[in-house]
Amino acid sequence: MASVNKTISDHGISLMENFPMEKYNTFHVAVNSKYFSEFDSDESLYEILDFMETNKLSHLVLGGGANILFTKDFDGIVIHPVSDNIVVDGDIAVADAGVVWDKLVETTVSMGLGGLENLSLIPGTVGAAPVQNIGAYGVEAKDSILWVEYAGVKDRKLHRISGKECKFGYRDSIFKHELKEEAVILRVAFKLTRESEDYPYNVEYGALRAKVSELGGVSISNIRKATIDIRSSKLPDPAILGSAGSFFRNPEVAKEKLDGIKSRFSEVVYFPLENGNYKISAGWMIEKTGWKGRAIGNAAVHDKQALVLVNKGFATGQDILRLSDSIRHDVENTFGIILHPEVIIL
Repeated sequence: MASVNKTISDHGISLMENFPMEKYNTFHVAVNSKYFSEFDSDESLYEILDFMETNKLSHLVLGGGANILFTKDFDGIVIHPVSDNIVVDGDIAVADAGVVWDKLVETTVSMGLGGLENLSLIPGTVGAAPVQNIGAYGVEAKDSILWVEYAGVKDRKLHRISGKECKFGYRDSIFKHELKEEAVILRVAFKLTRESEDYPYNVEYGALRAKVSELGGVSISNIRKATIDIRSSKLPDPAILGSAGSFFRNPEVAKEKLDGIKSRFSEVVYFPLENGNYKISAGWMIEKTGWKGRAIGNAAVHDKQALVLVNKGFATGQDILRLSDSIRHDVENTFGIILHPEVIIL
């Protein structure tokens, strides 16, 4: 059945029925959503929420679709932000939810404002950044988020909460828990730092440090360039090869667990945490169990980065899920560690 376009409310909101979602998820899984609608203002979002409530629909807020795996059609309404304003005032940048994340990073770095350069080329939109607390190369979104504004799904009111109130954790936030069904993010403010002689550059990762050196030395623009170069060399372009970036979280373990693994695998890749525990590289474990480059049908583990699962063409969400389950089974049997997906599985 082909999608049908309807207009709802006096504001002329566009509403699509039986909408194909293949272009709205970076795995390029071919599923449909019962309804699909875009919002470009607070008012248009409230109209969509009214329609959703009247028709008793479940909802999914979807930006770039870079952190989701559809395993079936979505029997509700997908709400897609398209507002893309960026306003910079001094060292504070406020970006709408629909802004492409890397556009924000490019904009702020070009203005000499640091804080986001290590997060260059992460796919998705600004609205998804606080939900996932995106991170890379020793930096997380929480390090710069000043506040988040969201619309209450039930009360139709505008709310603003501070970065601290977002309860950020490793790839986690209040928007995955208490506010999971209660908030639609509208805009995010970032407190940045003007580049200067005492700017706190973060090049703690060896590969990043080496690449920055190759580019002529440390600066926020060189960190951005280096990050883009490294990510481009390791990660597939989702426009060409469907993927959602890192599929699994790096698991956290106690010292005793790590010591047990080190006694069998001296080359284990791990990182110390402030709480005394250790984060073990999920990619290393996946590679160690022999999955790097392997495929089940058209679902495969990327041959350059074992943490990335890819759609080689026409794989279903179920195909990718079966691959991830097989990987989790082998990692648990080998290391006694259960991997948890970083992506949202629907």
